[in-house]
Amino acid sequence: MNQQLSNIELLIQQSALTDEEKQKLLKEISNADKQWNILEFKLDQTEKVKKTTSVLLKETIEELEKKRKDVEAQNKELEIQNALERVRAVALSMKEPADMLEICKTISQQLQLLNVKEIRNVQTAIFYEGKGTYMNYEYYAKHDKTFTTETTYTNNEIHNAFANQMLKGNGEFFITHIKGDEVKDWIAYQKTTNVFIDDYLNTASSLNYYWFSLGAVALGISTYEPLKEEEINLFKRFLKVFELSYTRYLDIEQAIAQAREAKIEAALERVRARTMAMQKSDELADTAAILFSQFKNLGYEPDRITIGIMQEEKHILELWATSGDAGEPRQFYQLPFNEPHVLAKCVKAWKEQKRSLVLDLYGQPLKEYTKFWKSFGATQDTRRTIDQVVFNFAFFSKGYLGFISFEHVPPLTIELLERFAGVFDLTYTRFLDLQKAEAQAKEAQIEAALEKVRSRSLAVYKSDEFNEVIKVVFEKLQELGIPMTSASINVFIDGSKDTDAYICGSGEDGLTLSHIRLIYFDHPIANDRYDAHKRGIDFFTKTYSAEEKNSF
Repeated sequence: MNQQLSNIELLIQQSALTDEEKQKLLKEISNADKQWNILEFKLDQTEKVKKTTSVLLKETIEELEKKRKDVEAQNKELEIQNALERVRAVALSMKEPADMLEICKTISQQLQLLNVKEIRNVQTAIFYEGKGTYMNYEYYAKHDKTFTTETTYTNNEIHNAFANQMLKGNGEFFITHIKGDEVKDWIAYQKTTNVFIDDYLNTASSLNYYWFSLGAVALGISTYEPLKEEEINLFKRFLKVFELSYTRYLDIEQAIAQAREAKIEAALERVRARTMAMQKSDELADTAAILFSQFKNLGYEPDRITIGIMQEEKHILELWATSGDAGEPRQFYQLPFNEPHVLAKCVKAWKEQKRSLVLDLYGQPLKEYTKFWKSFGATQDTRRTIDQVVFNFAFFSKGYLGFISFEHVPPLTIELLERFAGVFDLTYTRFLDLQKAEAQAKEAQIEAALEKVRSRSLAVYKSDEFNEVIKVVFEKLQELGIPMTSASINVFIDGSKDTDAYICGSGEDGLTLSHIRLIYFDHPIANDRYDAHKRGIDFFTKTYSAEEKNSF
């Protein structure tokens, strides 16, 4: 019983009330106690319900919060997956190496959509360790510009450390933070290179690089503010998709290289075929024109292609050159070795058996070389003002192939010129061998012809037989490919300028033989012939006009 009701009951028991009154009051107190107990029970139950409800509500809120976070995480993951899928779609649509720029741009844009702030650029580095360079494909977010730059990494401490770390292999990373005045130093260094100068760096308090290696290629991001850990992890997730891009890049690069190699081989074969078809050395002018056209077909624009043959014993360079559209006109020069600015250096490199040589000529040396060149009848290209000429030479055993331009050409152009020189060397050497063999055969043919003439001459017993001798001479000269209409033996009569002429000529009915006495009269032909006879000249050649010939 409630303590207060118990006290009231005690007071009633002690009061002067009648028993009936006491019983009535005690009954009321008993009822009140029951009501009180019921109320306490209800209150206790209510409190328990409240506690239970509070616990359930807390658990519900926590569960809802967890579910909310799970949903947010799932949504975030879906956003990331969608971002990765967009990059993957661009990777699969790549058709040429330059499409790597679109990969960088897409990664940057997707990171921005995922709330990564202060992105400066996203870039790739494809390393060419032998050259100390990497091909940099990059997208600058605030400038909305893309660039492809072959960058040297050996000329700066940070650059070199980054490259060496990346080249250690897949999984390596390189993170560096350039702060305060170091940013200005970095800008100053970049201005000495061929990279894009980001003017936003002028007001930046830091520049932060994050690079991750996949072996021969790396993916990087630079920012104006340091990335948070979760942002770094997010960027790393793009590596796998980027690896797909790089695989695609290599496939495309290989396909392009194969197609280009096939095109180069076809060009080399055209040069090889033309050189093999040469019958005489002056056809080198045609070969130079073929070289010119093949270079143009391969996407190069030479101002002039030259073929130089070293005549070392004469200290002379025989030069065949092309210029102008389609390699025309074709020109031939004989130039002394001692010209100091180009030829002397070229000859020196050839004697040292170098594969190639590049000479950059400008200023006074160019003026002096131009003057030297003009002294041999060469004309200057009047289509442009020439301040610089670059001579690119690739050597072979007998001379060089030259590629003349007005600016420096890429190393691949020089390598291609060296390949043309290699092919030309083999075919030109064979051409010289054929020339030598033909000369030997010709000499043998001449000796056989001389022997025929000699034997017929020795068989002469009387002067009338000179007609048979001259006939043999005429026939043998024709067999040797010497064009003529007639040949004669002229015997001077003692004490006179008159001659007996034994003549063999070619007519409509075949060879004709005649013997006539030529009575001297004052005429250039008769005078020259008699003068040579008197002076004992064994051989002379002279061209006469048609009028002089017809009047003789």
